[in-house]
Amino acid sequence: MKDFINKINQLQNYINNDVQHDIGVEAVKHYKQSFHDEAFSDKSEKDMPWQEVKRRQGKGKGAAANRKILTGETGDLAESIQYHKEGRDTVIEAPKVYAEIHNKGLKGKAFGKYSFIMPKRQFIGPSVLLLKKLNKRIANRMATIMKR
Repeated sequence: MKDFINKINQLQNYINNDVQHDIGVEAVKHYKQSFHDEAFSDKSEKDMPWQEVKRRQGKGKGAAANRKILTGETGDLAESIQYHKEGRDTVIEAPKVYAEIHNKGLKGKAFGKYSFIMPKRQFIGPSVLLLKKLNKRIANRMATIMKR
């Protein structure tokens, strides 16, 4: 009985302290994958492909003509995706000032004077596929605790 109570306590500890880390790590990995896929994965892998960019349609030169969408020269947008804990919540964010414009497809300004509407190229948001990945990761972690 002591062993069972110990496992229950370990599960409680996991839920109270470590599950947010697992959620954050899995979500960041899922969202960064969008940049490799050039698509957002909601119900299945790559089911929301990003609109093509002009520089890859014969208008670009050099490396830019072949570079993946939203990676820029540095890949800073994808690398900015992070998570942090807020109480019992796990918050995922991309703190770059232009992240929301790309993710939601909003009106923006370039160089402080040129207005444009950015096509939506979602990389963060609700995802059925991510929820499945989270459920699997958490269930596996709990099963490991119970097997010890």
